[in-house]
Amino acid sequence: MALVFVHATVTVDGFMADIDGGVDWMFDFPSAPEDQEVVDRVVANIGAVVGGSN
Repeated sequence: MALVFVHATVTVDGFMADIDGGVDWMFDFPSAPEDQEVVDRVVANIGAVVGGSN
């Protein structure tokens, strides 16, 4: 059986983008090199991506 991993970005007001349509605020924080190692391992094992909008 396949592993299903769900990631959702949700805000209280229902809008992910800022007033200019950008999402830079999601990445505006410091990160450690170890964080990228985790991301690389997860991305290497992705078989499918499902996206959506309303």
